[in-house]
Amino acid sequence: MSDSSSFLRNLSIDNESAYMLAMELEERQEDAMNGCTIYSGKHPIHGNIHVVVPAIGDAKALLPFQTKPVVLRSF
Repeated sequence: MSDSSSFLRNLSIDNESAYMLAMELEERQEDAMNGCTIYSGKHPIHGNIHVVVPAIGDAKALLPFQTKPVVLRSF
């Protein structure tokens, strides 16, 4: 899949697979807040993606994206 697609997809994956996917990202950025870690970067196959890994529950991979990395805010 190229990163030129305008359709956002999300995939539910287990946390171990999410960490493995995140380690494949080029120019990886990591943000953590309130027990959730978000990895952003460019995957060699999927293009620009976010990998969201919560402390509890399944992780999500959001792909592709055309915007800046996620900015977390505490409410």
